[in-house]
Amino acid sequence: MSEENSYALAKIITEDQRARISHNFKAAKALLARKRPLDSIAAATANKFPHKTNDVISLKSPRFPLAEVNTNLPPSRFVQNVKKPEGSGFSDCLSTLSSSASILDDDDFDESILEEIDAICEQKSVVKVEKESPNRSLSVECECDQGNEGSLASLESEYVKYLQGLNDRQREAACSDISVPLMIAAGPGSGKTSTMVGRVLMLLNEGISPSNILAMTFTTAAAAEMRDRIGAVAGKAKAKELMISTFHSFSLQLCRSHAEKLGRSSEFLIYGHGHQRRAIIEALRLLEKEKSGVQNDDASKLAQDSKDIVSPEYFKDKSKKWQKFVTQAKASGKTPADFHGRGDEIGAAILGNYNDILRSCNALDYHDLISCSVKLLADFPEVYEDCKDSWKAIVIDEFQDTSAMQYSLLRLLSSHNHITIVGDDDQSIFSFNGADISGFDSFRRDFANYKEIRLNKNLSIHPLYC
Repeated sequence: MSEENSYALAKIITEDQRARISHNFKAAKALLARKRPLDSIAAATANKFPHKTNDVISLKSPRFPLAEVNTNLPPSRFVQNVKKPEGSGFSDCLSTLSSSASILDDDDFDESILEEIDAICEQKSVVKVEKESPNRSLSVECECDQGNEGSLASLESEYVKYLQGLNDRQREAACSDISVPLMIAAGPGSGKTSTMVGRVLMLLNEGISPSNILAMTFTTAAAAEMRDRIGAVAGKAKAKELMISTFHSFSLQLCRSHAEKLGRSSEFLIYGHGHQRRAIIEALRLLEKEKSGVQNDDASKLAQDSKDIVSPEYFKDKSKKWQKFVTQAKASGKTPADFHGRGDEIGAAILGNYNDILRSCNALDYHDLISCSVKLLADFPEVYEDCKDSWKAIVIDEFQDTSAMQYSLLRLLSSHNHITIVGDDDQSIFSFNGADISGFDSFRRDFANYKEIRLNKNLSIHPLYC
């Protein structure tokens, strides 16, 4: 662009526009100067700063492509230490930039603005300090019982930081002696998940390997959330080593590992609600055949004795009742022999037929996973010893939803007494599936030296604690 065109562009900025530019922002002069010819800039600089005429290099220095200019330049006080590449024109360009910086540095900038900013910053810092609660400087001492007295000083810094974020009750539960069975009664919004995470961190700090810690809950979502929270503090590598799963997922792995002891192959099927209903219908049909004395599968011959009894609708309606019966029986660990002893021959026959059908189909239902796991631990010492060596500590979530068979499983796994249960003894949402709220009473009876801590404070308005 020629000098005439440059000068024409400079005249586009009118006096009114210049008047709107803040007098306090003198650095704007550098931008305005670009609209004027280079000769006028050099002359204005010489007139304004006569003592700088020997230091300022002419602004008519040759221009270079942008690719040759290092845009990440250090501050001007470090320019002298920069190594100047040869033959690149870098030296002249750097000198030009230094000269421009010196022009701006010597401009009569109004420092009152900086003083006002400093005053505002000082006021904000004072207000921030006053608002800080003195309770946040928590004592690093852990509210621990007899076997674990001391402080959190021995914990890793991340563990300490996490435990300091808990309230007193949560911290007491998390830091309780790991050799004493612990019951944490936690209502809705009391921060039980955070407490469980703190408990696992305490187990890790006590030297228990992540691969020897078993944490069980009832949903995969809850298991995933617990793993993510632990990983955020202890690291993803340790979180992956932890065995955090649902009751049925843990039992499935155990049953597949020892399927031959259960009369199944390792590829046995899992019967869900629909398959279970069809198996119960078949168990009912077999019972009716036994009653009528017919030994074949011809439904038309059964119809000669009772058209209503052999109709599909009859078996379908009856299956709803008996499916609930089978579910409750398996959840409580009842066998056909138990019902024979009580004089319930029909119930014993249906449960026996149902078990025979699943065995012939190489299948287990969800309740079988739990009961078969108990059978493996109770009847096979080698399986029991292997599990005892594998799981040095156990943490159970939503304990109020455990069934009698699930509690029996926990009792066998926790012979070392390193067990922590967390639940609300005022509610249970799985009673329809065999959950037994009396598990808390069983825990108090079976673990005589247990410790109980109640989380009474509702932290729903403080989601960070939940």
